[in-house]
Amino acid sequence: MDRRPPRSNQNQPRPGPRGPSAASSRPGQDRPSHPSHPSGPSSRPGPNSPPRGQYQPRPEHPSHQSHPDRPPQQPKSAPARVDIDFAELLPLDLPAVPMPPEVAALLAEQHIELEPGDSEKLGRYLAMLLLANQSINLTAVTDPAEGWRRHLADALMLIPLVASFEPTEFIDAEADPDAAMAALRRTGDPAAPAAIPAMRVVDVGTGGGLPGIPLAIALPDVRFTLIEATGKKVQFLRLVRKRLGLMNVDVVQARAEAAGQDRKNHREIYDIAIARAVGSLAVLVELAGPLVKPGGVMLAVKGEKAQQEVTEAEEAIAKIGLSFDQIVPTATSRVVVLPKVARTPKTYPRRDGEPSRVPIGITREREAPEPRPAPDRSQRPDNRPDSRSRPPRGGGPRRS
Repeated sequence: MDRRPPRSNQNQPRPGPRGPSAASSRPGQDRPSHPSHPSGPSSRPGPNSPPRGQYQPRPEHPSHQSHPDRPPQQPKSAPARVDIDFAELLPLDLPAVPMPPEVAALLAEQHIELEPGDSEKLGRYLAMLLLANQSINLTAVTDPAEGWRRHLADALMLIPLVASFEPTEFIDAEADPDAAMAALRRTGDPAAPAAIPAMRVVDVGTGGGLPGIPLAIALPDVRFTLIEATGKKVQFLRLVRKRLGLMNVDVVQARAEAAGQDRKNHREIYDIAIARAVGSLAVLVELAGPLVKPGGVMLAVKGEKAQQEVTEAEEAIAKIGLSFDQIVPTATSRVVVLPKVARTPKTYPRRDGEPSRVPIGITREREAPEPRPAPDRSQRPDNRPDSRSRPPRGGGPRRS
């Protein structure tokens, strides 16, 4: 039998705490607040207080405020873009750099003859190149005589290869008489004026105009297209074209990958593609090869390791539709001759930067770290007993 008394105060409120603090819990009276937790009438929202839950910015600490004697800090901004006015930088009366005697002897030895006035144009171009190089990175050569040997003479060595190529496009003498007359001066055969050959050459990654500008000066009847991605270099090249009157030169600002996929303006329309020192041969083949029409040729200007690069680029040469013909040694470099024997697949060239990052047929494996030697566990220090002599855990043998 349950003898517990019935709960009569089940619905009544519990009495408050005893003592002086009990008065604060009565209705109508304010509870004393702690300094760190304010409450009471002073903490109650007033008529001008923001609604509860709205964010209120805290006042700035005095140590974070700007000092009255210090100037206010300006927000950081991106560096200002500096535009170069090459027309103002390069004066019209800039003197030409004369051709050194050793360069003249080298050209005569290679049976390369320049027309009257070509040497002066080449010297003017070199003078503009060296002066503009002080404001924009165009070349590592700063000596004028060295510039003639390493840049101009090296470019002129390609004249026999370009002149020996038979173009597949012809000029209509009635539709374009100026181009027809220029082609007649090159061929010297006016017997067939209605079928005059015309040649188109593209210089991929021309930079400051090498070797495209010197070749355009020496071969005025050949149409040259200079492809460069950097805007400042393109501005310089267009000024050079205007100052020297090179009407057979077109300057195009584009990446080689984008130009190779431009089927309307650039893809497989050129007779010759020239690439000089802008990357390994496997990379150059993918960048310049798609620009060459079937039956054309690609000329890659390389150094002493030309044969080694050809071996490494065999897969790239085959995939792009080229074939290896020969390596022609010149007085200044080695030229790899790659005829175009088939059309380039639509997947090449790949996206911007992909040919340089992952060249065709070249796997760049990471060097594996050297294995760490295994520790010799047979030799242990004297103060460390062998694990076989340690007593079992639990203080002794188990009891069954």
